[in-house]
Amino acid sequence: AHGKGVRLTWAAAEGWRVTAVRVNGVDEPGLAAGAAEYAVGALTEDIDVAVAFERLRFAVQTSLVDASGNPVDGTVGAITPSLADDTAVAWGDDAAVRWTLQPGWRVAQVIADGRVLSGEEVRALEGSYTFAKVKEAHSLRVVVERDRVSVTGEALPPEGGTVTVYGLDTKQEENLLAIRQQVGMVF
Repeated sequence: AHGKGVRLTWAAAEGWRVTAVRVNGVDEPGLAAGAAEYAVGALTEDIDVAVAFERLRFAVQTSLVDASGNPVDGTVGAITPSLADDTAVAWGDDAAVRWTLQPGWRVAQVIADGRVLSGEEVRALEGSYTFAKVKEAHSLRVVVERDRVSVTGEALPPEGGTVTVYGLDTKQEENLLAIRQQVGMVF
């Protein structure tokens, strides 16, 4: 083929991208970013074209927040994606996200890619959500709230006196499910 023209073309497979093109050992950044071909008008010497490919990678953003959208710390719980490098997942792979909560906290809502999951879906998750065969970036937000509490004051026997509940802060009052005071004995 000496003296004849030659054209080489390349194409990334689905889920892959071109990262570098080298012609005779020399990087050609314009070829990696531009047209997927290399042409020579009249072949007078050997030509070696090497094209490097890599799998596409997508971010999976996770957050564990309170009802106001504020991030919560480790005293409340943790959320951990199972990603190769903790920041992204390769095209076509699964990305599992797990969360754990400390006692006294519960999941109020799970939002996957902007979609609020139903209560039934959340219960079925049991602390884990998987983005299957990832082909784009994803996000998972787990909203937590304090477990509802119940404060009961009960005197035994009832004729012995009264029980009064004091010392609830504002947050406890917001989460209070029931306060029941009965006449009874102070212990």
